Amino acid sequence: MRIEQISESFKINPGAPVPRILSNEHTVFLIIYVDSGEKIVTVKFNKFVQYKFGNPNDEAIAGHKYYKLGLEPYSIQKVIDSDWIEELRMMNSIHPYHEDKLFLT
Repeated sequence: MRIEQISESFKINPGAPVPRILSNEHTVFLIIYVDSGEKIVTVKFNKFVQYKFGNPNDEAIAGHKYYKLGLEPYSIQKVIDSDWIEELRMMNSIHPYHEDKLFLT
């Protein structure tokens, strides 16, 4: 498992990014204030199965299990080979038509 930084052409506003999420079964949109709160940016994520939103905040991020991998506040990152995938695979394994290959990354 590793963290991949996604480079941005903007700086997420650490004072009040006021993040919002819009999603459906195919796409997640992250809407945040950037550059001292003067602009709004929408970041689109495709091909997801699950997302988590919320804690920990920047003061407690060192307690997150991905922190030692490089997880940072106020940045956009991708978790490669996430353990969430294995959790989802295990949950789905009781389905009569389950196939492990559907959970390969």
